[in-house]
Amino acid sequence: MSSANPGSTQFDRRQRPRLFSSSQKAHISVVVPVHDEEQNLLRLHARLSTALDRLRRTWEVVYVDDGSRDGSLRLLRGLAAADPRIVAVELSGNHGQHTAVLAGFERCQGEVVITLDADLSNPPEEIGSLVDALEAGHDVATGRPEARRGSLWKRLAQGATDRLASRILRRDLTDFSSMMRAYRREVVVRMLRSRELGGHVPALGVTCARCVAEVPVRQDPRLAGSPRTSLARLARLNRDLRLRAMEAEAA
Repeated sequence: MSSANPGSTQFDRRQRPRLFSSSQKAHISVVVPVHDEEQNLLRLHARLSTALDRLRRTWEVVYVDDGSRDGSLRLLRGLAAADPRIVAVELSGNHGQHTAVLAGFERCQGEVVITLDADLSNPPEEIGSLVDALEAGHDVATGRPEARRGSLWKRLAQGATDRLASRILRRDLTDFSSMMRAYRREVVVRMLRSRELGGHVPALGVTCARCVAEVPVRQDPRLAGSPRTSLARLARLNRDLRLRAMEAEAA
């Protein structure tokens, strides 16, 4: 593992998980996977910083660049150099959103860990509601979009996957896709040790938690760029869920 600058880290997914600490202890860590988000990053960071300051708790933001081909990494390095609360993690290539989030989990050190997308479809202003749910005693707080966005095929496919996940994981939840979620530190540690369900972060978090809350959140249109959800990704999750069900029946 090598470092391009004090705030940037090279990450190789073949390495075993490593947990890092920082000289500045943060109560809240926000992990943001980034792939070709140059047009969104500065506006995201401004809104995210403001939202976190309003919570009146110490915080850090861990941006994970997942092999961006635009100027995203350059912007992230600049943000990290200007503020010790910002960490820029550079993956060795494009490994996918969920691998990027898990890499951020390995680097963050907050007692509360938030995930959200970089395209501003997850409004940073909703973070406070997720934090409130954890402070009420839940292990994981999942953001449930008040209205699904996207094409018809995407909404239908995601709805079918959510219903399958709810049945197989035996959780009365309606959304297993939104990246806007909050986790207690101990849940994040369990997730890093497990890596089941193909590393699908939302489903993995549910399996590692005892008490999960769904919190209604706003979902905004993507600010710029192209969405990353694909039929192939949903198909992989369906496959992993069915394999889990088969293993449970055989046990």
